[in-house]
Amino acid sequence: MLNHKKFNKGASRLAMIIGAGLVGLSGFTSAQAESSSTDEDANVSFDEIIVTASKREQSILEVPVSIQALGEELLTNSNIRDTQQILEFVPGSSEGLSVSVGQRRFQIRGIEQGGAGPTIGYYIGETAYPTFESYAPVGRSYDMNRVEVLRGPQGTLYGNGSMGGVIRFIPNAPNLSEFEGGVRAAYTSIEGGDSGYYLDGFLNIPVVEDKLAIRVVGSFEEVGGYLEDAFGNEDVNDADVGSYRITALFQPTEALGIEFMYFRNEVDQNAGTLISIADPDNPVYSGLPEDLREVAFDIFAVTLSYDFADFSITSNTSYVETDSASTIALNTAFSTVTASTSSGQEFWSNETRLVSTSDSPLQWLAGIFYTTADTFSDLAIEWNPEIPPFLVNSRTITEDERESISLFGEVSYELLDGKLIPLFGIRYFEESFDGDSPAIGGEPDGVKFDSTNFRFNLSYLPDEETTVYLNIAQGFRSGSFNDQNICALHQSGGLPCELILDSDTLTSYELGSKLQLADGSLLLDLAIYYQDWSDARFQTAFGTLFATYGVGDVESYGVDIGVQYSPASIQGLSFTATGNWNSTEFTNVADLGDVSAEDGQQINFVPKWSMSLIANYFWPISDNVNGLINVSYSHISGQRGTFNTNAPEGDSRNLVRARVGAEFDMVSVYLFANNIFDEDGEIYRQLPTDGALLTSRDRPRTYGAEVEFKF
Repeated sequence: MLNHKKFNKGASRLAMIIGAGLVGLSGFTSAQAESSSTDEDANVSFDEIIVTASKREQSILEVPVSIQALGEELLTNSNIRDTQQILEFVPGSSEGLSVSVGQRRFQIRGIEQGGAGPTIGYYIGETAYPTFESYAPVGRSYDMNRVEVLRGPQGTLYGNGSMGGVIRFIPNAPNLSEFEGGVRAAYTSIEGGDSGYYLDGFLNIPVVEDKLAIRVVGSFEEVGGYLEDAFGNEDVNDADVGSYRITALFQPTEALGIEFMYFRNEVDQNAGTLISIADPDNPVYSGLPEDLREVAFDIFAVTLSYDFADFSITSNTSYVETDSASTIALNTAFSTVTASTSSGQEFWSNETRLVSTSDSPLQWLAGIFYTTADTFSDLAIEWNPEIPPFLVNSRTITEDERESISLFGEVSYELLDGKLIPLFGIRYFEESFDGDSPAIGGEPDGVKFDSTNFRFNLSYLPDEETTVYLNIAQGFRSGSFNDQNICALHQSGGLPCELILDSDTLTSYELGSKLQLADGSLLLDLAIYYQDWSDARFQTAFGTLFATYGVGDVESYGVDIGVQYSPASIQGLSFTATGNWNSTEFTNVADLGDVSAEDGQQINFVPKWSMSLIANYFWPISDNVNGLINVSYSHISGQRGTFNTNAPEGDSRNLVRARVGAEFDMVSVYLFANNIFDEDGEIYRQLPTDGALLTSRDRPRTYGAEVEFKF
């Protein structure tokens, strides 16, 4: 297992360091007003939607970058429970290669990770989630105040891995003055599959009024299975998903706040989501009955904040431990290959920042972000039968220690009485490796990656209802390694596999605007962008085993559109619409033989079109009863599968969901349905390894009934 002496050494170093980091925003928000009453103030007031993605509290209209903020009510009313459902309503984003409920990959604005490490930064409150794993953290939205999604590179404030954007889950903070709680339970039934249920709950306890409070949150879901395997076993891909959080907030003075958080997510699933369609009339789960996929992470964090007269200081220290285990068996043209993997990481970090808070035209932010991490992986590959010299059993155990530090800052100055605001930002990142790593052929001592990223933003605010901005920003992803055994196999086939790959970088040029019209009831958001991605890294397979390559460059341009309308004449009614079109193509592609791509080819896992629509109506049925109707629709065009010139394209998909209910004083009841028209189009198609095409699809039509009690 992991070397805890190394972790203790890292913790000691961490205790001597103070750190920090962040990035800018823009675009369109689909957040809703916090109040759900139906009086004259119930409709959305856009200038009251507050976000913190730029490391300071700002109205969504003032943030001159692309951002969406999905508020708690919108998440609940649209029956959105996880990251994949959130991104259905974010323009230019999509799910990529996902093999189970707990192992999923996503992209924003065409920056697909290609199996070479995430291109999206993930945060839970102030705490950064490690970016070393190949898959996104499991994100559940219960008792979240909002989810903020930043689109475009966020390298200066969020650092490593935030090339495509950042997703920030903002939990509800403990309430210092009120005892409150709630329970939500639901039964679900999946078309052609098994039933399931979920149970959510929270309890808020003000231990010392206005000084100390504790909030306990739990969410558990039994996800019904729906796939049959080749041996006739039904509903094999059922899963258990748990999310648990304890937060304590101590505020001894108005200026000082101390928050402690423990957060755990876990997923257990016997099978995954890949489907084999060797027989189009009888699609089955592609693996074998012994398949296993388990993922879990634990976060311990403490955040201190203090407000001085003209600036504030925030320091977040966190410890994150992740564990995953999987056994995956696939039939190939040569034999059956079983890959068993166990991996984990222990990750210490500290981010400390200073942020100006005065009314001066000069605003600034400065900080340091420090991390130390140990990662462990054990990969065993078994071929049955073995076919020397290529298809032979192997086992690779990798244990690495890494350390990184970033220095960053931003400064802006208001001109023309605050109507014109130029901003400059910079971040320097450096990462080094120690320890024994068989994956790269021995000692990686001395291996170091560094990157310097800049940002320039110019925003123009001619009045309180208009923001126009130019944003030039950079993002990056630290270097990576290939397994020496897999690399040797690729080299035997004539592929130019390298053990160490340097960082890839992205520069984005964006012009956008936000307009508030119709006496504040209509918000229009438009952004056009161009992106230059250099030395893009993707994974490609040889003999079903994947290695990472610098495949060349990627050129991207696109348009994001957002509209939100809450007509003043009909209280409680609101509409949200978003859309994206993009061209994201390979250029200067390296020659990788039969597994290469072509210049001008749309990159894999990136649809050209995406759009969404949400209609929400909340009205009084009687003095003590309110009604709710929510209908949403999302469209995602087809996207290529694996990195290959001949990679097949998946299907366009149209997903519809609805939720209706009645809300009493303390009790609410709802009926809901997801994927109402039982869309079974393929998210992606993967080149076959045995003559059978591998695909992944959305979950079939799911009905449910929910009851919620709050006090």
